[in-house]
Amino acid sequence: MPKIRIIPARKFMRKQHVGIYCRVSTREKQQFDSLNEQISALTRHVFYKPHWMLFDSYIDIAPGISIAKRPSFQRMLQDCQDSKLDIILIKNISRLGRNTIELLEVYNKLISLGIRIISLQEDFDSTNDDASVFISIFSKIAEEENIARSQNIIMGLKMRARSGSLRNFDRICYGYQHENKMLVPSLKAKYVKKIFDWYVYGLSILAIISKLEEEGIPSPSGKPKWCKAAINKILTNQKYTGLGTVKVQGKIHIIENHHPAIVDTETFEYAQKLMQDRTNVIIMPDGTKQRKKTRYSSTT
Repeated sequence: MPKIRIIPARKFMRKQHVGIYCRVSTREKQQFDSLNEQISALTRHVFYKPHWMLFDSYIDIAPGISIAKRPSFQRMLQDCQDSKLDIILIKNISRLGRNTIELLEVYNKLISLGIRIISLQEDFDSTNDDASVFISIFSKIAEEENIARSQNIIMGLKMRARSGSLRNFDRICYGYQHENKMLVPSLKAKYVKKIFDWYVYGLSILAIISKLEEEGIPSPSGKPKWCKAAINKILTNQKYTGLGTVKVQGKIHIIENHHPAIVDTETFEYAQKLMQDRTNVIIMPDGTKQRKKTRYSSTT
């Protein structure tokens, strides 16, 4: 009786879908030659991997702009989210972002989707043990880039502020007007100076209001009557000393000599001290507010 040899069934291994991403900045011939070289090198690499299959090629012709403005890159990300890709193959790791910060954001997003990232130039594979070390180095570079970027932003804002091209600083307050895109004292500046002079001389806010109304000086709203809030707003506005401020990443930065001052710094600071001394409210150790007297004082 002939022997029967059982041949075990071969295990089927699904080929991994690979997407190759290429980018050049312009349509110049030299750039197109570079693009063709990228495509050829990446395609050959896929061809020699028996368990890989080229799913699609994603090509962008764009300068160093955000990935949000690269249509092919966005299409590739969508395919990753739709589980159409297993591997992304690139010439070098910098193709993932215009800077290190953006690169890391994209990298972490792809890893979270289970995508394997391979870069030929750096011989980088996200599944290798040293991938975390490689990315840690990039993270450090990203931190330094972020600091440098913040400093550049601040410097740029300061230059624009001094040139009068930054709209944030051009908001007119009582006593100023626009002249050739710059903030300069108006005819009402003398009233601002009077308010500060009267206050540091010893007059209360109510007394200042009486004097303004007696002299027929209109309030900032143009009305004949003044209110305490308007005086307080003027007395606490640091802009009258020529300073501007800009908020960058949660921190306030001072722009000195942004515009002509109406009040000198010494007078302004003395006024702030007087306001603190004259206030009828004190902050208790537990953070609560309490009046110094049971009857509200009108001398402030």
